[in-house]
Amino acid sequence: MWQLLLASIIWAFSYSLNKQNLAGVNPFMVSFIFCASSVLLFLPTFRLRGLSLKKFLIVLALGALEFGLMYIFFQLSFAFLDAYEIALLLTTTPIYVVFADGIFNKAALALPCLLASLCVLLSFLLVSGAEYSFNRYGVLLIQGSNLSFAFGQVLVKKFFEKELLNKTPNFTKKTTATLSLTQCMSILYLGGCCVCGLAAILTQTEYVPFTRSAMFWTIILGISCCGICHYLWDFGILRVKTPVAAVMNNLQIPLSMLIAVIFFGEHIDWCKLCICLIMLLFIAAIFLFYKHKKV
Repeated sequence: MWQLLLASIIWAFSYSLNKQNLAGVNPFMVSFIFCASSVLLFLPTFRLRGLSLKKFLIVLALGALEFGLMYIFFQLSFAFLDAYEIALLLTTTPIYVVFADGIFNKAALALPCLLASLCVLLSFLLVSGAEYSFNRYGVLLIQGSNLSFAFGQVLVKKFFEKELLNKTPNFTKKTTATLSLTQCMSILYLGGCCVCGLAAILTQTEYVPFTRSAMFWTIILGISCCGICHYLWDFGILRVKTPVAAVMNNLQIPLSMLIAVIFFGEHIDWCKLCICLIMLLFIAAIFLFYKHKKV
């Protein structure tokens, strides 16, 4: 579970840093550099053991979905939304995670799913009210990002859980070599590179040229938020039930708003800040509940 917590904390810092330092630059190239730097980061962990052509293509496709499409939608949304608005609109991700889990694993909507839904309901309190006016294109882009990330993480979890099951001793039949998430991370990010690189080549829109500062922050955010955090996240969700992962997707929201106030001096209404704190305590309660249940 600590992997999910650490990834959420780092991601909470990334929204304001992304908006401040990468505004106006080509979002497709930013997404490509994110994934490419992550490929290089995890290239030393790549192993051929247990990797058939079929499994390679499956992992590549999973990376294209979870990282490629997700980052394209995500980076494009910064042209239409502020950083805090993007954080608030992530509230739908748990709904998509539970939905994807129900489709691929035929999961029942038991108590864990109910808790995830309540967390989403509390999150929507942050984005309700007539005083809010979100750009419709930005909202659609973030929903595309949320869908890609939600379905991607559920499918990655399903794929590697099946690989882990193959490690169980079975003396009635010959066992095959299994894959680990660590050895496949570079392939997942390579899938993201393929999608983002193709999008960068096909788009002709003029953007602000990359400066040294923008390139520096693109690489830093790529290594930390894309490379390290997504590895921690996928590693963490393999060790918890899917509804827990769904709830943890919303931890970034109150954290990012608190960080915006404390570290970046952004103005946030105190009422909304109190809601963030209540939501944070709610998530902490769910975390303690599942830690006690050892799931």
